[in-house]
Amino acid sequence: MNTDERKAARERCEAATPGPWAAKCSGHDYPYIETANRQLGCGEDFAKMHDAEFIAHARTDLPAALDECDRLEGEVERLRDALGIVERATHVSDDFPDDANTHGKFGPMRRMAHDVAAAALEGGSNA
Repeated sequence: MNTDERKAARERCEAATPGPWAAKCSGHDYPYIETANRQLGCGEDFAKMHDAEFIAHARTDLPAALDECDRLEGEVERLRDALGIVERATHVSDDFPDDANTHGKFGPMRRMAHDVAAAALEGGSNA
């Protein structure tokens, strides 16, 4: 579900009668949906209680699913940013060779690049 589809679904949720809704059947021939201020009946087209329960729960399930999609999209962006930091840190650390001429002085720089990359992946403040 892309951003525009999520936006349209959220607008439909916000336009609907406020939830929660409940599926009911007592005293009626067919199941119906009960909201805080009214009953929504659908006659024979709504003849199965599990259909009524699905519709009733959609009023709260869909907004929760949309919120989770938004949260996960933010997490994907955070991880993409972290991956960029890891890639840059890897390239930086490759630029500091430890050989006989450097006497090992670039080891700490390499460790720092590794620590920055690890913090980025963990969502730490060092990123």
